[in-house]
Amino acid sequence: MQLLDNFLNSTFNNMKIMILPLVLVSFFFIVWVFLLKFLFRVSLKYVILGLFLGIFSYIGLIATYITFPTLFAFFFNIGIVVIFEEIAKFIPSKEFLKKYKLDLRTSLGFGSLIGLGFSFIENIQYLGSINMAVFRGILSSGAHILFTSVSIFGLWRSYKYKNKSWIFYLLISFLLHWSYNIIISKYW
Repeated sequence: MQLLDNFLNSTFNNMKIMILPLVLVSFFFIVWVFLLKFLFRVSLKYVILGLFLGIFSYIGLIATYITFPTLFAFFFNIGIVVIFEEIAKFIPSKEFLKKYKLDLRTSLGFGSLIGLGFSFIENIQYLGSINMAVFRGILSSGAHILFTSVSIFGLWRSYKYKNKSWIFYLLISFLLHWSYNIIISKYW
């Protein structure tokens, strides 16, 4: 019985430490949602679907990690795990934009929300301090929004002009994400 009490007390104390950072990340998430909805004038159904697909794409990334841990660790160690992350966000976007042929503004808004949903789940794993929660809630979320928007722009362009320019823009999103990770790991 004492072991259970110790476990519950330890778990509750850890939860108390995590509550404020989680609240901060959630606050910034909500601010980003309203900002993106206003900026891109995306309908509520696309907001919900975009966030869901972003969250789902992160879960898909975790499934890849569980299925291929050695391969994932190799890419992580050489600093290009961004390929997995960007492809995880790109795949649901590609299928959705192909089916619904959205205009540029809606496409960018939808892609931004996928990036935001992805970053929200990713940010939760980094919660440990208020500083980290603020940093991840603002900068990391904005970065994922940008990276996903770049690849979505290329995808939209590909569908509009019937070419393969999405490949170039997806590579640009890899490069931006990789550069961001290098800068953050060096200075944060």
